[in-house]
This record gives sequence, C-alpha cells and structure tokens, in this order.
Amino acid sequence: MRIPDLDKILSAMLKTYDGISDLNFSVGHPLQVEDFGELKPVSVDPPIEALTAYQTEQIALTLMQRDRRLIHDYREKFQALKDFISPPFYAKLPRKRRASSW
Repeated sequence: MRIPDLDKILSAMLKTYDGISDLNFSVGHPLQVEDFGELKPVSVDPPIEALTAYQTEQIALTLMQRDRRLIHDYREKFQALKDFISPPFYAKLPRKRRASSW
C-alpha cells in the first residue's frame, strides 16, 4: 500500500466522528473507529466491507514505514500467534457434527 492511499483512508476515518480515540483495523471487519467508547464502522471510497488479512498486513507495514525494529517486532509477534494456533492446537478442539440433510 502506498502512503498517499493510507493517508486518504486515515483522513476519512478521522473525519467521521467527533470523539475518536482509536482507529481499528481488524480482519473480517470494516474499518472502524472508537467514538466515545463505542466501535463504529467507517465508510470510505471505494468501500471496504471487511478487511482481509492481506489488507490489514499492508496497512500495518505501511504504518511502520520500513522501520526495521518495528517490522522485526511485528514478525516475532505474528510468528508467536501462528505457533499458538498451529494445527496441533486445532486437532485438540472437539469437532462439531454436521446436521444431516435427510
């Protein structure tokens, strides 16, 4: 993602409500701001209905602007999360049965 594209998104987010304390970028959700303690969706053009993992990562990397320390810390935390939710973890979860269609 280019910095001017991110600037456009951030500007749109900051102009939506008066009491913004946080900008939220979460996979599977639209762009959101916290306005007086309440999460509220933000509309941008072109619309983003739900952020993908790729979009969210590109936003994070653009915000870090090639700062090696920040990128290193990001990668370490991301790897720790991947290790936590690795396939052995999923294998221990009980499987739900599918409802029969007959």
